[in-house]
Amino acid sequence: MAYSLSYNLSVSNGVETIAQTIARSASGRAEIDENIGVGADTQVNIAIDVSEVEMLVLLSDQDVTIETNSGSEAADTLALTAGEPYIWYSGAQDSFALTTDVTAFFVTNAAGATARVRCWVVQDATP
Repeated sequence: MAYSLSYNLSVSNGVETIAQTIARSASGRAEIDENIGVGADTQVNIAIDVSEVEMLVLLSDQDVTIETNSGSEAADTLALTAGEPYIWYSGAQDSFALTTDVTAFFVTNAAGATARVRCWVVQDATP
C-alpha cells in the first residue's frame, strides 16, 4: 500500500496567483499528533529513516523547539513558529533539516499554553 502527502502552495501578488501542488508517495508512514504541556524535553517516539523520506510536515500551534533523539545532546534541532509548518520533500531545493535517523522527538514548549504538535512523514519502508 502506498501512502501519500501533498503540499498545495498558492502565492498571490494581488494581480495574479501562482498555484502548485507537490505530492510524494511511499510505502511507509509515520505520524504523531500530540498535546505537549508547557515544559522542556517531552519525549515523543517516532521512527524516521532520513535517507528514505519522501515528504515530511511538522506543525505546531505554539512556538516549540524539537530536538531529535535526545533532549540534552540532540542530533538536530528545529525551532517551529506557531502556525508555520516545516515542509520538506524529496527534490526540494533546500537541504533536509534532519540529518540523522530519528527515534524520538524531545519537544520543549515555553509558549505558556499547551501545544498541539503534528508530524506526518511518508518514507520508503523497504529500503
